[in-house]
Amino acid sequence: MAKEFGYLATVMIFFTLVEMVDYEQLWYYRYEILVMFAATTLIRALSMAKFALFGHRFNLIKPVGFEGWFILTFSGMKGALSIILVQMIPDSFAHKALLELVTIGVVMLSIFGYGVTLWGGTLS
Repeated sequence: MAKEFGYLATVMIFFTLVEMVDYEQLWYYRYEILVMFAATTLIRALSMAKFALFGHRFNLIKPVGFEGWFILTFSGMKGALSIILVQMIPDSFAHKALLELVTIGVVMLSIFGYGVTLWGGTLS
């Protein structure tokens, strides 16, 4: 059932993004979006590594192995909360448009990039 709720949430975020996206501006900030996507993915991978690498040493952390690490790293989306928070920045902030576009771009890459990664990883 959690999987279905995840699909529903992804679809809702996708429809929200369709209404918000300015594709020309996304293309203009493509390098910033890719750098931020890579950085946040690396941070997530490193933070999830504790479960795979150190889970067997501590009673409070359960070991998950490589497959569990892979799923923990690529299953979550950077999504709705990020968009809500960036929308709360005052309009007077000079770089609000940049932050909004980069956030939306990272969310879109998370939906499609992580989705394809997990789908490909679970087919084998």
